[in-house]
Amino acid sequence: MLSFVLLVLETTAVEGASAATTKISECVRQQHTFVLRGATHTRNPENTRSYQYGLWYRNLVKCKGISFVSREEWGARSPKADNSFNKNGGVGYVFYHHTQGDKCFSKENCAAITFMWQRVHQECQEWDDIGYNFIIGFKGTVFVGRGWEQTGAHTVGFNDKSVSYGFVGDYSSQVPDELMLQAARNLTECGIQMQKIRANYTLHGQRDADCRECPGEAFYAFMQNMSHFGGKLPEYECTPSPWK
Repeated sequence: MLSFVLLVLETTAVEGASAATTKISECVRQQHTFVLRGATHTRNPENTRSYQYGLWYRNLVKCKGISFVSREEWGARSPKADNSFNKNGGVGYVFYHHTQGDKCFSKENCAAITFMWQRVHQECQEWDDIGYNFIIGFKGTVFVGRGWEQTGAHTVGFNDKSVSYGFVGDYSSQVPDELMLQAARNLTECGIQMQKIRANYTLHGQRDADCRECPGEAFYAFMQNMSHFGGKLPEYECTPSPWK
């Protein structure tokens, strides 16, 4: 994670960097320091999981072969707004992302990193919630982000017609381990069974929709041999990165 934060600071230190970008970088640095110090956060079930999240979570845990960590369990803050959506028959796209930075090696560490990214997305980028629908970490554990019922904030032009999985770690030079990959497959199959994802969906990396490196060079090359891989999308556009 430290290397990622340093990269952010480097890319925003160049002459002409905007005040907004500098603010984001400083905010990210502060959130990273929060995790490095091993800080804990207060978990308040009354405020961390909305009624809507509670309703569908009871159905979600019925998915086979997936170890879920609910928003309440990882200490999520409440979303700033309700961005619920319902696509009849399910969405047609699944996007893989990497969070960059360090991998996580325990449920507690993964929870801390997931919470950090929620803080970054809410406080630094001023989004309503953590951007990903689900976050996949240590031993394929799946942390519930926005879930099936909320529009994500992860891929320009596709947030309201896709679901996203954020793989904890940097996969520029390596791929996620098999437990993480299997968790993603199981999650997608569960989404199909729940009619949240269409059976004929296509699989993409963020770079298929926007000019980003995500989900990392090695991971993206690996994805090209996966079932349902769709490649670069016709709606591809290049938008300014919030990091530089």
